[in-house]
Amino acid sequence: MFRTKAQNSYYTKMNKNDIFDLYTDYLITSFSATTATGLSSMLDGSVSHDQVSRFLSKQDFTSEDLWMALCLG
Repeated sequence: MFRTKAQNSYYTKMNKNDIFDLYTDYLITSFSATTATGLSSMLDGSVSHDQVSRFLSKQDFTSEDLWMALCLG
């Protein structure tokens, strides 16, 4: 069953740093293809795939961005 954001009371409001941290951790720990839907599913829908997709579409991320997140995180 699909739920809208309003119906899903456990959606959380996340800032871009939170989503970036979650997504980089997801990339590092994944052994196969990664998707926004996969991250949302892994988090039991607490972050919607739309939140992740919107975040990723705002900027072109490079391997340097990921490396810097690892070094500074």
